[in-house]
Amino acid sequence: MFNVEENKKELIEKLESDDPKIQAAAMYKYMENVANQLAEEYTAIKDTQDSNILKSRGYRVLTSVEEKAYQKLIDKMRAQESIDADDDVLLPTTVIQTVFDNLVQDHPIFAEIDFQNVTGITEMITRKSATAGAWWGKLTDEVKKELEESFELETVNVNKLSAYLPIAKAYLDLGPTWLDKFVRTVLEESIQLGSEKAIFTGTGNNEPIGMNRNIEGSVSAGVYPEKEAVEFNGFEPDILFPMISKLAKTDTGYRKVTKVIFIVNPVDYYAKVLPAITKLNANGNYLQTLPFPITFIQTEFLTEGKAIMGLGKQYFYGVGGNQKGNIIYSDDYKFLEDQRTYLAKLYGQGKPKDNDAFLYLDISNLNTTTETTLSEENSVVTYGLEQETMADKVTIPAQTKELYGKNVSDMIGTDVKVFEDGSVVGTLNKVTGYTGFSSTTEEQEGYYFPFTLNKSGSKMTFKKNGVISKKNIAWEADNVFRVTKDDTFEVLVDGKSVVTFNFEYATFEE
Repeated sequence: MFNVEENKKELIEKLESDDPKIQAAAMYKYMENVANQLAEEYTAIKDTQDSNILKSRGYRVLTSVEEKAYQKLIDKMRAQESIDADDDVLLPTTVIQTVFDNLVQDHPIFAEIDFQNVTGITEMITRKSATAGAWWGKLTDEVKKELEESFELETVNVNKLSAYLPIAKAYLDLGPTWLDKFVRTVLEESIQLGSEKAIFTGTGNNEPIGMNRNIEGSVSAGVYPEKEAVEFNGFEPDILFPMISKLAKTDTGYRKVTKVIFIVNPVDYYAKVLPAITKLNANGNYLQTLPFPITFIQTEFLTEGKAIMGLGKQYFYGVGGNQKGNIIYSDDYKFLEDQRTYLAKLYGQGKPKDNDAFLYLDISNLNTTTETTLSEENSVVTYGLEQETMADKVTIPAQTKELYGKNVSDMIGTDVKVFEDGSVVGTLNKVTGYTGFSSTTEEQEGYYFPFTLNKSGSKMTFKKNGVISKKNIAWEADNVFRVTKDDTFEVLVDGKSVVTFNFEYATFEE
């Protein structure tokens, strides 16, 4: 039986090789195993005619455009025809977007950065941080120059990311639905594996520029130098806040910092980070306590003793296909006699938007011997809270979920949580033009809190600040409230109170 994690670990080790043939062979073998596993799985369930089973395994109902595109690809592969960049074997944009949505949902780094689908685009204009986008007064030459320097033209098709599609002829008989799942799996795995290392530590030489690189440093043979690692010894306020203050200042001005990401090797996460932030409270419960919103991301692509802390949305990463074709024939490496090899071909670019957005840290001396027991007097922790989250009653929907015309990611950050007493923590984004929420103009702008109600029933009642706002409406799992920092919202299901939300500890980001 193909073990995904074990094979992925072996693949990652081979990808560290300097020999492209070893890298290619390892990727081909891994994707071949994926194809075998998916074929076995689909063969077992395809005759059930149960759409729920197929959907739960990741198989989609294809649109007519998708069906036609995959059938064309199947025909060419079955005939072992060559496909070159001038052929029109294109993956529909809906397929690429599904891949992006899954990456954002399943891999935290893609939800935290400025991750964009740039299919069909060769250049994008990006705004630099802490620079003026508007001005008061006359448009003088000095103002023009400042405005020009506020934006940057990024070429997004400079780096190539390829993924092998090793498909045995027999598997083509499984049809477009299977091929769709396989192609999406290959693209997701390839983007994740090929991108994560580059996003964190990429040299800039035929690959993106990583977060740990000095983009203002001297470039040698296309390679950007690493930043000098800054010693970071603890998450106590007197250590953490001065470090975060470095992120709030750029060469051109200042910016607000409401949350940061902290990227670390899994070994250091368990051996250093968790011991540093875990404390035992007076009730005998272990809690992870922090004085500031931090999203931790584990990666095997950082060495032990090193970490990266910074502003996730200040890293631009665009990936997509070109206009001529996404899947081509390749004879770069021939693995089996008389069997053509096909490539799913993507292009992209990634780099920090400014040189001050990320800190490269030396955490080899991170303090893990802080006080581990909290007394009653000092048991107020993490945003003033010490409760567990209430996943049995309420959960936060996936960032890619659409509610009344807006994605959850438009409304809240990935750091949002609901604690047992109903306290909401994390980042709420300023939203405009939310016409799907209300037909009343003044209710189409502000801050919105989406949640999934896990307590089922037939009727719901909502109370805003103790006053009934909606009574005995039909029960729905997914709901959105328009909120302010001083509001409370009580949710009752069939007359019984489930939760009372408060937003005192939430961050309302402009």
